[in-house]
Amino acid sequence: MNTRPFAYTPGVSVTGTNKIGDISYGHPTSGFEGSEWWNGPDEDLGYVIAKSVSDDSQPTPISGVTASVGFYRSEFKTEASFVELTNNMFDQTFTTGTDAKTWLNGNGYWTSFGEDSITFVTGIQTSSIICRLPADTSEWGLINLDYTNNTSTVRALGLSRNDWSRQDFYPTNESGYMLVFDNIETGDHKILFLDAACNTIQTVDLSVVISYDVYDGKIMAVKYDGGIWYFDGLNVYQYTYDATDLNYAEVMWAEDGASSNSTFMFKVVYNNGDAVIKKLHNGTAATIVQYSISNEDYDIKLYSQADYYVIIKKLASGVCQDFKIRKISDDTQLHSVDLTVFDKIDETSMDYIHIDFRNYSINKFAMVVHNYNDLDVDYRIYTYNGTTDVLNSTSHVKGTNYPNLYIITRQSTALNTTGTDSVLMSFSSNSSWNGTMNTYAYFDIVYQMSWQTSLTTYVFTDAGVGNETGINFSYDGFTNNYYAICTTNNTDLQVLSITEADGLELITLGLLADFDSPNIHSFGNKSCLRAYFGANAVEGNPAGIGMILKYFGNTGGVIDELTVMGTTQYNINTYIGWNIFGITHDNVLYQINTTTDEIVTIGPWYGNNTYTSSDYYEATASARQEDLVHILFDTTTRDIRILKPTSCISGTLPDQSDFTLRAGKNRFMYIFENPNDGVIQINLYDFNLTLINSIVTDKTNFNFNTRAVKDRFNARHNDGSGTYTWFMITDTFDDAIMTSTSDTSRVENDWIYWN
Repeated sequence: MNTRPFAYTPGVSVTGTNKIGDISYGHPTSGFEGSEWWNGPDEDLGYVIAKSVSDDSQPTPISGVTASVGFYRSEFKTEASFVELTNNMFDQTFTTGTDAKTWLNGNGYWTSFGEDSITFVTGIQTSSIICRLPADTSEWGLINLDYTNNTSTVRALGLSRNDWSRQDFYPTNESGYMLVFDNIETGDHKILFLDAACNTIQTVDLSVVISYDVYDGKIMAVKYDGGIWYFDGLNVYQYTYDATDLNYAEVMWAEDGASSNSTFMFKVVYNNGDAVIKKLHNGTAATIVQYSISNEDYDIKLYSQADYYVIIKKLASGVCQDFKIRKISDDTQLHSVDLTVFDKIDETSMDYIHIDFRNYSINKFAMVVHNYNDLDVDYRIYTYNGTTDVLNSTSHVKGTNYPNLYIITRQSTALNTTGTDSVLMSFSSNSSWNGTMNTYAYFDIVYQMSWQTSLTTYVFTDAGVGNETGINFSYDGFTNNYYAICTTNNTDLQVLSITEADGLELITLGLLADFDSPNIHSFGNKSCLRAYFGANAVEGNPAGIGMILKYFGNTGGVIDELTVMGTTQYNINTYIGWNIFGITHDNVLYQINTTTDEIVTIGPWYGNNTYTSSDYYEATASARQEDLVHILFDTTTRDIRILKPTSCISGTLPDQSDFTLRAGKNRFMYIFENPNDGVIQINLYDFNLTLINSIVTDKTNFNFNTRAVKDRFNARHNDGSGTYTWFMITDTFDDAIMTSTSDTSRVENDWIYWN
């Protein structure tokens, strides 16, 4: 809550205050005797206008008491709302807050607009904590750790913990937050929209049923019957609609729910069957389509990494009629496809009921329309590149031979999507298991790799009878090249490879019986097969011993390999990251150098602890690469290995009796209890094991909860007696904030999984 005192003081100046017209405002230090002082409205809820009431007739909340100052407050704390209030109250036509303020001040009215104004910020990395206010544990407080400017602050929210319970705390990508509170007695809701520094941009009070969500870290939306508030991390907007005879209204959940420019779709359906879909963006609501649900319906596909949207028209029966691809910015139609023109052999219509839709990579989608219940309806296949505006299509027969459809894309918007622009689909008969992979009588592949501009079909098996051909068609081996374990005769172990260097090839590696649990791991744009020796591979030894590595790089053939004996069964651990491949077998660590394309022996390794950074999303899609290093740690010897694409850094961390290790994007934090004196120390290292920052705390009990997200490290210490201490760790900063005990909750303003 943010308020200040006011008094009607004609002809009088009061020390410590400012004055406009006959109104003094601020906290007086002298000269205030003989004047009646009133606390003004909460300025966090809207902009305030104060007026003087010379005849002392202004009603007050106190029965029988009047005042000589009165107040107006705008509905929202926005310039537009302030201008609207001024124009309505004083019959003016101002268009800017500055003009309105100038007129008000010139006519003896005070306004909070422009007073101690906050410049709301975005684009900074912060971590925010909701807690009990340290100075008053009955109040909610908010801690903000600013990792861009190396500052930490705590402020009161003006909400009593006796009256309000915290429900949720949501972040956006490197921008603002949304806090949701419920009134304990009435159930009313208070939603606080905050900027990246946790300044309150706007507070919304709702006494109706609400639902809310956040969409890929771009848009937060709070829906109620009759309207929706939405927030892009810096700006708050409202869209209202007629809720009379409402059936339902919803944010259309389409993949991520928001496009690359934070547009999302909102659907309203009435009891009479009328429906409308609106495109909401930056406070504007554009109608996409109006229709009657009794006749038709529409699906819309959005993607947080795309500049298009896809709208699919269906009849009430569910049969797809057409789909259109439109620009997200201005709805320009880019492509339109009529699905009613395709006929079966008997010239009756192919009724497309089902849609398998995958957004993938950046600005691309793949779609297959089909009908699970009708074998005579062929598969229709589409891929679209929004960057080049190229729509490709082909078809594949279904019939009795190809009832099964499977699609592979990297559709997630998580860190590992960069550089994986390929899509593969399989159409197959029912399968059986040969002990290593699924086998089929019919199996076709339709694919479009990142380096291709059109779809390609390959018939892998067309046996007609029996399942003699097998393939492990899965994510294993899927990068911008593709590798899959397979067999064409149920005897040999082979690999199907699709690479830009060599096209599609089948490579025979040996007998199936010589390989146990073969698996392909992809990293960057390269892949490696690893397996144990099969039952027949080594005379006198059981299956599952030893290790076989076949490194394909990004070509169609094996470019390096390693075979090592062993005595312990199933004793392999792999460490896969962005362009990183490490593996241990029988306590020896190996690595693939992705520059020299060699399998390298690092040496003995006994540690079991591994750490990576993969909990955050980059705001910039081009930067998304997860697991940039793999940190291996031996708690017994304190030896550490840091696996990188072309090297392995070796070292030893300080001795400890208890520890926590957290990896970020470019650093890792090591908190340890010195066994000699019991003092807890926080060290920050880079990935070359250079000590960047070291903090010796005053804590002696190891009770820490830690977080490492991107370039942000923090640690919460609980002394067990009702006090938390928050440590903010950067290269040059080591601030700590004390808070009272509470059910604290923290989030970082990247879109992460924080529960």
